[in-house]
Parts: sequence; C-alpha cells; structure tokens
Amino acid sequence: MNWLFLVSLIFFCGVSSHSALAMSTGKLLKLANKSPKRIIPLKDSSFESILTPPHENAYIVALFTATAPEVGCSLCLELESEYDTIVASWFDDHPEGKSAHSNTSIFFTKVNLEDPAKTIPKAFQFFQLNNVPRLFVFQPNSPSISDYSIINLSTDAGAERMKQVIQGIKQLSQVNDFSLHLPMDWTPIVTSTIITFIVVLLLKKQSKLMISIFSSRLIWAALSTFFIICMISAHMFNQIRNTQLAGVGPKGEVMYFLPNEFQHQFAIETQVMVLIYSMLASLVVTLVTGIPFLRSHLYPNAKKAYFIDAALATFCALFIYIFFAALTTVFSIKSPAYPFPLLRLSAPFK
Repeated sequence: MNWLFLVSLIFFCGVSSHSALAMSTGKLLKLANKSPKRIIPLKDSSFESILTPPHENAYIVALFTATAPEVGCSLCLELESEYDTIVASWFDDHPEGKSAHSNTSIFFTKVNLEDPAKTIPKAFQFFQLNNVPRLFVFQPNSPSISDYSIINLSTDAGAERMKQVIQGIKQLSQVNDFSLHLPMDWTPIVTSTIITFIVVLLLKKQSKLMISIFSSRLIWAALSTFFIICMISAHMFNQIRNTQLAGVGPKGEVMYFLPNEFQHQFAIETQVMVLIYSMLASLVVTLVTGIPFLRSHLYPNAKKAYFIDAALATFCALFIYIFFAALTTVFSIKSPAYPFPLLRLSAPFK
C-alpha cells in the first residue's frame, strides 16, 4: 500500500511540475499582445515555459531563423516579412488567438540568431539545430517539449509559400478558419492614376504632339527593343518566381550576382543586364545612325564637321567598349572559365 502511494505521489508531482512549467492560454495571449507584431520572442529564460505543453488546447508555432549577415541565409531574410504577414492574418480575424469554430488557439513565437559572434540562443542548442530556417508546431497535451511537428518550407517565395505554411498549420491544428490576408500594394494603383492623369492632360493640351509621339516609328521601335531586352534578361522569370533582390555572401557582403550559376540569378542582376544591353543597343544605334542624323540637322555646314563626327564616334566607341567589358565581366562571374576578359570591371559587381 505504501509502495502504491509513493508511485502515485511521484506521478502527481511530475504532472504538477510539468503543468507549472507550461503557460496558460491567457498568459500566452498577454505575451502576444505585448510583443511586437504579436510574435512572442523565445528568450533564453522563457522558451521552455512557452513551448512546454499542455497549453489548454493551444498550438504554438515557432520559427527558428537567423538574419545575421554572417550566416548568409537568404531564405531567413525572405521569411521575415512573410512570417509577419501570416501572424497578422491570423490575429486580424482572431484577436483573442482562438478559432471561431472551435476551442483551439494558435500563437506564434520566434527565435532569431542575430549575432553568432556573441552568443547562440539556448533554444537553438536545446533543439540541436544545425540549419535554419525551421518551423516547428508544438501541440497541446504532448508528452514533452521534444514532441513537435515540422512544417517544410518551400523555396517559392511570396504568397504561395505563405499559403503552404498556413495549410500546414491548419492540417496539424484542425483549424479551418485561417486565411491569408495580403497587405494592399498601392503602388500600381497610384502609378496608374498618375500616368492616366498625365496622359489625359497631355492629350487635352497637346493633342498634336501626343498623336505624333504615338505614331512615331522610332518610339515604338525603342519600346519594342526595351521589352525584348527585359525578356531576354529573365525579367519574366523574376516576376513568376518572385526572385529576391540580392543576397548575402559568406563574409556578410552584399551579393548582386550568383557566381557559377546559369539557371538562377538575383533580381538586381536582371536590372544590371537590362542596363548593359540597353546602353549597348543605344550606343550602337547612335554610332550608326545618330551621328549622321545630328550632322545633317545640327551642323551641316560646320567647318570642322569631320572633327565633331570623329569626337562623337570616339565617345560612342569608348562607351561601347566599357559596357561590353562589363558584359564579359558578368559572364566571367557566372562562369570563371570564360576566356574573354576585356577590362577588369568586376569590383562594382561584387
């Protein structure tokens, strides 16, 4: 009888200490309301109490990330704003953190490795994380803090990845009223409004000029050339894949080009290539047709017309060489075996 009493006492004490360590749903809600963007930080002194079950039917989503430049985790940088949007979407519809169709609550936490040179968060050491980002979901009434589920993160940035994360949370928590609310992007609306206003104003005030512009073969040729350059520079690929602007190198430096990589590139690489191709096309056209046009219209009877022609031609040829050297520099970054360097212009691209 004494033996049974002792076992019961040990079990009761273990359950009591486990429950004492875990936080209640009300406490989690208070922490969320006090936290920036309603994301509870997992500090060294509190992460165990926050993540330890039971949580009164509350699911805890934890993002382990590292935005330190030394780490060079571009996916971590992308997830910063995406995770904020996911959390905001949940609390916009559920201010108390609780589903409207059930008694289930969902709270969001995060631990970030901001400076690996100083200290590693204890949560990283506790879960023995060797790579980031990782997204864990801790379920209520689990046997221990080590019992969690993992949501795999897609490489597709933007809305698709956020929808996949939300779908994973819904499947684990059986919560169906979780929808993604993307913030309104007013830039296209404002831009379209301004452009429409300017075009209508010009059509009303300068109708003859606008008609001549719209009917100009030169302008349509320039626009068509620019469109073709954007397409061959992977502009459409970047729009479809929502490619990140730039990256972070192993030493914390900003990377504009992905070295040794022909299938992928940063968005800023596309912009640089558009600039290079556009300048090359413009300079060649100026050299071939622009200089004769200028001579016949601006200085047809000049005494030193040949000198002006030579100066303009030299100027165009020099810049054609410079931009072509930049193009070969890009090729050498993408493939170190590229054998045709001109000028050493790699410094601005690193």
